[in-house]
Formats: sequence, C-alpha cells, structure tokens
Amino acid sequence: MGDRFGVIDSIYQALGAGLFDADDLHQALSARDPDEAAFLSLVLGGSEIDNGGFAQLFTNSTGDVYADAIAGAERFELDAHARLLRDAGRELFPDGVPADQSARLDRWVVVAEQPSVDEQLEQLDERWYALADALEQRLQGYCQTRLSR
Repeated sequence: MGDRFGVIDSIYQALGAGLFDADDLHQALSARDPDEAAFLSLVLGGSEIDNGGFAQLFTNSTGDVYADAIAGAERFELDAHARLLRDAGRELFPDGVPADQSARLDRWVVVAEQPSVDEQLEQLDERWYALADALEQRLQGYCQTRLSR
C-alpha cells in the first residue's frame, strides 16, 4: 500500500504480525477479534485485487481468505463489497470457490479457458475499483478507533 494508505498499512503490519507465518490463514483469522479479522481479511483481499485484480486474488494463497473477506465486508457494513465478492465467486466458480489454493488453481485452469474470462475479470475489477473510496474510508475509520484506544 502506498502513502495514501499509511495508517492502514501501519495498523495492518502491527496486527498482522504472526498471521503471515500461519499454516492456515483462515484458521488464524478465525482466532482473532472479529473486527480485527474483518480488517485484516479486507486488507489482504483488497490488496490482492488492487494489485492484480480478481485473478490474483483467486490464484494466490490469499484467496484462502475469500470467505473471510466477504464476512469482513459484511461486518464493516460494506454491502456493495460483500455483494461484489460473492458475484465474482459465483461468476468464476459456479460450483463454489475452493477454500484451498491448490484446488482453486486446479479449477482456475478451467476458468481461464473460458472465452469471455478476460472481459468478465475486467468488469469485476472495474466494479471493485469504483468502490475503493468506501473501503478506504471504512478501513481508516477502523484504524482511528484502534489508535484512540
């Protein structure tokens, strides 16, 4: 994250210590305070999408927290984000998004062969980017609450 996200990145780094070494990222998030887990999953998932779109989210190990990111968006009342994440999962993985990276990668081979996948991904990515300000504001709000404790 760039300078614009300095506070978010600082809180993320502080809260994420130890999380990145976990063998099971979903399980490690589940052991956290629900607001903390929501924040971390949204930063993790959002960073992947911001960096390489939904394709990167679903093909990298961070995709293991896809369901956590939906739950985080719901917890932080980011309904449009939760809906978009669900839409992306349904459109790309009609039988459900595999929680395990290797299973997602196996299924991604089929997804990537679809003739309309590039256009589909571009549309999903554009929808995500259009929601960036709302996500940033909510994450900043969480950070301010953390800092005022």
